[in-house]
Amino acid sequence: MLFTDLLKKKSFKIDFNRVVANQKFLGLTKLNLNNNILDPSQARETLAFQMFADMGLPSCRTAFARVHLQVGKNNEKEYLGLYTMVEQVDNAYLEGRFGTGKGLLLKPERSNSFPYLGKNWEDYKNTYVPKTETSPEFEKRLMDFTRFVNESGDKEFAEKIAGYVDINELMKFTALHAVLSHLDSFLLRGHNFYIYLPRSDGKFHWLPWDVNSTFAGHRSAGSATEQMNLSITQPYTDSVKLLARVMRIKAARVEYEKQVGSVLAGPFKPELLRSRLSRIEATIRAAVAKDRNTDFARFKANYTEPEEKSGSGREDPRESTRDGARSGMQQKPLLNAFIAKRTASILAQLSAGAEGYIPRSSTRRSRRSRGERPGENSRRPARGPFPRRGPSGN
Repeated sequence: MLFTDLLKKKSFKIDFNRVVANQKFLGLTKLNLNNNILDPSQARETLAFQMFADMGLPSCRTAFARVHLQVGKNNEKEYLGLYTMVEQVDNAYLEGRFGTGKGLLLKPERSNSFPYLGKNWEDYKNTYVPKTETSPEFEKRLMDFTRFVNESGDKEFAEKIAGYVDINELMKFTALHAVLSHLDSFLLRGHNFYIYLPRSDGKFHWLPWDVNSTFAGHRSAGSATEQMNLSITQPYTDSVKLLARVMRIKAARVEYEKQVGSVLAGPFKPELLRSRLSRIEATIRAAVAKDRNTDFARFKANYTEPEEKSGSGREDPRESTRDGARSGMQQKPLLNAFIAKRTASILAQLSAGAEGYIPRSSTRRSRRSRGERPGENSRRPARGPFPRRGPSGN
């Protein structure tokens, strides 16, 4: 793989209205072509989004696409490789899931503590990044919510949080992130998710986004081994204030554990995942074989090797290139290996009280949260919301 090839195989966002207004393609106004450069399996996004849909949560539709590029009428088309098409979260998406595209859509960046920033809406834009036109009623709802998260007492919080958040839905959303070891998310980095408020007096909904680092694939969230052993009791950093407070509510803890079990028995069931992997591999193998930007041996290993070979998954030396790029990075674990090891880790934590890896707080904080004290390095026993239980008798 050449560095010049990587420069060519960029991800694209296609806006069907950019030149001609009011156009749609299969009901979509925008779609994303993701290059999967950092995912040799080419399957993480497709698998993860399907799992969110399986659990009844709003999720993006995906499809695979061979992408060719032609520059100028006289030039031949060049094959860039296999891409994953991902539906854009926009009005069309919201109408399809919620029956309305109105309301407040947010895409927070580098903030997972939900800080209260006062009564001036302008102060919220850099942190919460609104994606829709809003109104004072919706703005006030967000400001009231963040103030409630940060200033309410424990008793008031437990009694009234359900007025702002569907607890069952949030616990399901969190359980999927935890099982999939998806740390390039609200669990750690404070991004790669949307929040949607359909009504100014309603509840906030969490929507998944950018899930190509699922299956322990986030290179700066700990080693692959640590991520595969992510704590089920506390899969989030200490700075995720909303989630930390919700998890202290007994009924929410019970619901979360129930949802973890539902994920394990449902979309994360090894037989189901391996069946899906087999179908994906058969579908895209020929296209990947001709893709100069993919390590084809590593691609095949994701579908055939039951575990990593000794030494793989570690961080490789990073050498500077003439262009300032660095070659080599921590490899994402093989999918079959992740499925086996993650399942074993979760079962050991739930049934035998084994300790899991609690992620460290991100040091890259939002502009509005730089004054907040970062969480502690969390390579400590997972003292999460569930009491330890003895081994099951079955």
